Amino acid sequence: MKKLFLLVSFSVLLIGQTIFASVWPSYHNTDIQRTGFSPRFGPNCCDTACELDIEYSYASPVIDGANRKVYMQGAVSGTGPWNLWCVNANDCSVRWTYQLGTGLPTGGLSMHSSCAIFNDNLIYFGNATDNALYCIDSAGAYKWKYTTGGRIRPSPAVSSDGSVIYTMSDDGYLYAINSDSTLKWKTLTTTTGAKYSSPTLSPDEGTIFVGCSNNKLYAFKTSDGSVRWSYVTSDEVRSTPAVGSDTTIYIGNYSGRLYAINPGGTLKWSLALGGTANSSPALDESRGMLYIGSNNNRLNAVNISDGVLKWTKALSGNPGYSSPAIAYVNNLIYIGDQANTIYIIANYVDSGHIICKNTYNWQITSPAIGADTSIWFNEYSRRLHKIECFTTPTSIEENKLDFKINSGKNSPNPFSNETRISLTLPEKSFVNLDIYDITGKLVKSLSGNYAEGQHSIKWDAKDNNGNKIKTGIYLCRLKTNAYSITRKITVIE
Repeated sequence: MKKLFLLVSFSVLLIGQTIFASVWPSYHNTDIQRTGFSPRFGPNCCDTACELDIEYSYASPVIDGANRKVYMQGAVSGTGPWNLWCVNANDCSVRWTYQLGTGLPTGGLSMHSSCAIFNDNLIYFGNATDNALYCIDSAGAYKWKYTTGGRIRPSPAVSSDGSVIYTMSDDGYLYAINSDSTLKWKTLTTTTGAKYSSPTLSPDEGTIFVGCSNNKLYAFKTSDGSVRWSYVTSDEVRSTPAVGSDTTIYIGNYSGRLYAINPGGTLKWSLALGGTANSSPALDESRGMLYIGSNNNRLNAVNISDGVLKWTKALSGNPGYSSPAIAYVNNLIYIGDQANTIYIIANYVDSGHIICKNTYNWQITSPAIGADTSIWFNEYSRRLHKIECFTTPTSIEENKLDFKINSGKNSPNPFSNETRISLTLPEKSFVNLDIYDITGKLVKSLSGNYAEGQHSIKWDAKDNNGNKIKTGIYLCRLKTNAYSITRKITVIE
């Protein structure tokens, strides 16, 4: 295979950035299907922007859609009190706390429910102190709680209209709670073992899926809680399901198998990962890939069509319950491990390249991607962290991929009316060359078949409809069959 040289690089100038979509409403989630997939642009360096001490904070952070507030449970000190924390997203300062208990949850420190946010206003979460599902508003005011028969470790799911909240309890029941705090229905899964899997809704919201300690993946009707079907795996299911647009369900289990289950409850394929899969899958259907951690110190990249393992990346420790998050625009994956390390990994067709990693004092929870080129994650029992950065990548060579990335220049940058993007191809090839705004919305496609040799591709600062774009930051994503890279570019007046 010939070497492929792609010459493209953009500087950074923050001008008039606006954030729109609400993309992280709950744990491991950009949508009701808990795909772990974000249309945003994530950081590509490991520089800590800010941090906040929150002791015994085992939950994963959740960011509101406006990217102003971060929510998480945790203690004020090693003895309590136990709070819901609301943190300012720009600087990690405390906006408010809501006290849930004077001490620490009895026997509940092994797992804490992450929040689910509806309409940037209502925050739902389970609590191990009193077995209740809570509703608190964005100003920190108590709305209601519903008490179940056991500790609530998983994170709730909320219907898209906010009318029903679903939660799993250690008493073995899946609960559907109306938004006025009344019970819609509850259905028994099993009475044995702790419940870790968070419920996930189907795209049409007619079915809710959840894993259980009796080795089963369940599919329940959201209308009345009756069982559509159940699938028996080889071991306990602690992983949270990720559901594709075709309602294929992807889930791992305790004996280390990854399953793809068809919408009717039959097996599509399964794959042995070599280590316990408590980590939940992250699903990138645009690239036909799934990513999941396994407790043999691995991040695994799997083809979703046939379950073929494309690549694995060695971590310093087991990922435990840290589930990967995907930044679609610049194709980066974020995951933590129990060796106290956070990783930023670039995804290629047949390999993952660790861009950077940073080690702390405690285990790392599941990362969440912010709207300001940031990720948020929690360090078990110690502090909440924010990483926010973008640096122009230096040269990277991956021998397995047989290509080299070189830093080059587009000219001019920043620009007002026109810039040119340069690339060199060893042979005729179809090249996907797309421009996105900072929210991940496609603005302009320059894709096409390009002959062998050097090219200088013009962009006239207009969108696909011929309209002049606004001043601000844009993202240029260049992709071939074997390669993908994204750079920032700045448009000025």
